[in-house]
Amino acid sequence: MIAGLLYSCDTSTGNVRDVAFPDEEGSQPAGVGDSTVAALVADKLRQCAAEVVLSPANCPQSGSVAAAHNVRWELVGDPADGMHVVWHKDKFFARGTAVMTLTYDSAIGPGAETKPFHFQTELHWQGSASRVDDIYRPRVTPSTGTISKRRFQLPERDVVDAVRAGFTSCVGSASAPMPAGCPRTASTPSITGATWRLNSDPVTNWRIEEDSTFGIVRLTANYSASLRLRRSTSASAPLYTQDGPYVATLVRTGDSARLLDIRHK
Repeated sequence: MIAGLLYSCDTSTGNVRDVAFPDEEGSQPAGVGDSTVAALVADKLRQCAAEVVLSPANCPQSGSVAAAHNVRWELVGDPADGMHVVWHKDKFFARGTAVMTLTYDSAIGPGAETKPFHFQTELHWQGSASRVDDIYRPRVTPSTGTISKRRFQLPERDVVDAVRAGFTSCVGSASAPMPAGCPRTASTPSITGATWRLNSDPVTNWRIEEDSTFGIVRLTANYSASLRLRRSTSASAPLYTQDGPYVATLVRTGDSARLLDIRHK
């Protein structure tokens, strides 16, 4: 399971620009389709995901963790899906949405976030030598429905099975809180030498929502997990019970459901 504790549209500082997305104007180069430009933009985003700093230059993603190290980004989903490409006067403009996961180590331990964001870029066409130099986040994002992905839906059973498997992995931890990517609360104790146990099936009373802007699927349901010290697993009462509603975030990878995180709601 990909680690991730935070899910929010990325509004942190970084490579943000106040550039309006223009209307189509003029004739674009012969034989160059929107898909060609979209592929170049997607390649640039994959290059950005290979960076090992929180806010890489020439890239749209950004993190704001103090003294982070072992930084790793990963691009998930399909940024080319739903991308808008126009030719305006002498260059291409492209905009769309992407999702990256961010994992890192810090003074307080491992951390992880899920980062969905809008992006925009410009490209002067130079034939086979064409390359995207910079992708930024637009200061003003397009209205809801402007970017709409079509290839992200998942069968309900695949979503449910992926979330159930995620919970099984989470409660396999021998410490508390559970690992990054698993639910936790402000009151979850910090201990080792422990065992977790689910008190019921966490995916019985569920609701699934599809976010076509970012190509994300969310499942909302309820869970209850009990924590005991390993040396006292026979105790009648648990040391701590963590329960309540949760939201699981997933993306489509190939034809499979990929769980990004499970958050206590």
